[in-house]
Amino acid sequence: MIEQPQFAGSLGLVISGHHPAGIGGPAFVAEVRTRMPSLPVLVLGDSSDDHAKYSGENIRYLPRPILAEQMLTLASRLLGQTERKTA
Repeated sequence: MIEQPQFAGSLGLVISGHHPAGIGGPAFVAEVRTRMPSLPVLVLGDSSDDHAKYSGENIRYLPRPILAEQMLTLASRLLGQTERKTA
């Protein structure tokens, strides 16, 4: 869907688990970044040990347990960075 201009144009943030179906988290994030390099990505994971697998501008990793407020704050921050770049 990311290759569909109407969908991609309205996409502001991708939130993924560390183990999405069919592909590993780092590979998924790399694929998203290849197609849309400036798109922020938030990865929700099982362990703080996996943090090192996710690096780059606008890529953040949150280990469980994740408080809803913590996730919303970080997602809002990532979306705000995207809005400032496009303004």
